[in-house]
Order: sequence, then structure tokens, then C-alpha cells
Amino acid sequence: RTGFRFAVPIAEPINDLLRYRNIIERTNDILFEWDVKRDVIDFSRNWNERFGYEPIRENASENIRKNSHLHPDDIDSFITRVKELSRVNSPFLEANVRIADSEGKYVWNRIRIIAHTKDDGKIEKFLGLITDIDGEMRRSEQLKAKAERDSLTKLYNKETASRRSPLPRHEQHSLRNLRSGPHARNVRGTDQGVRSRQALRPDR
Repeated sequence: RTGFRFAVPIAEPINDLLRYRNIIERTNDILFEWDVKRDVIDFSRNWNERFGYEPIRENASENIRKNSHLHPDDIDSFITRVKELSRVNSPFLEANVRIADSEGKYVWNRIRIIAHTKDDGKIEKFLGLITDIDGEMRRSEQLKAKAERDSLTKLYNKETASRRSPLPRHEQHSLRNLRSGPHARNVRGTDQGVRSRQALRPDR
């Protein structure tokens, strides 16, 4: 499951954060710069610390599709969204994708990308941040699963209760009145007589 969406650019554009590379590298966020003309991506060094392997750098457009550690279900949608950045004014992309670590475990990450253009309007590079949101996504999935279980439990309890009440409420009320009213003795006598005749009836 993926979560791609366009968003309003953040107050401080991602390209301005390049000035704070040293600060960012001390956090869990990963900063990257994708040179469109050379098709090379430069990642901050904390990529290796988080995922445990060297990231793709050369021939990025081709290798992201063929050799990347993105989840197979996320690759095509992610590449399509990146291409769309070149066709949107002041483009900004936010995407939730799964990236495998060195042990092959997929971890949810939020990738935010902005296209940096030259004076002639052509895109020069993509600048972005990768943030670990695995805990957030796992908790969201657990809450969703719990809500679904609670819904099924309520439905089961409702069906069970309906099976335990074979008569509608108004009929149950009428029966109680009949058994406790002025004709209650006749009703009980009739019930007893029926049970006596059934007891004397020979088995077939």
C-alpha cells in the first residue's frame, strides 16, 4: 500500500536545507540531491547508517527501476510522480514508500522532493529529504486492524443476541401478560393438560 500526494511547499524549501547539511546528517533524516543532467544522486552519509548499504548513485533513472531497494509495489508510482514534477509549477512531491534495509526488511519512509530550476525554467536537480515513518505507519495499521476487529465483534454480538430472542418484543410482552393476568390459571392448566397427554401417548 502507497501514499502519494502533492502538497503545498513547506515554509523553508528543501533546497535551502542544503546549507544545513551537517546538521541534518546528525539526525535520522537523509538529504539527497539528484542531478538531472548527469542522472546522479548524492545522498548524505547517514543513508549507510540507516540502511546498512551503499545507495544507488549512477544512472539513477534506470537503476531505481531495476536495482533499487524500493518495494516492488512502490517503484512505478514513485517514478511516475517524480516525472510529473517537471510538469507542475513550483512542484513539490511527498510520497510514502517502503525501502528495504540490509536484512531485506521493508521500512516505511516519507520522501519529500522539490524540483530546483535554472533561470530558463528547466529543471536542474531534485532536492529531497527521506524521513523514517515506520513506527507511525505501523501504529496506524494496528489501529485500523483493531477498528475492523471491533466492528466484526459488534456485528457478531448483535447476531448472537438476535438468535437468543426468537420472539419480537411485543409478542414476548403479550405472553408475559397472559401468564400473569386473570386467565393465567387457565393458561397454566391448558399447558399442564397438554404435557400430561403427551406423557401418556405411547411412543410410535
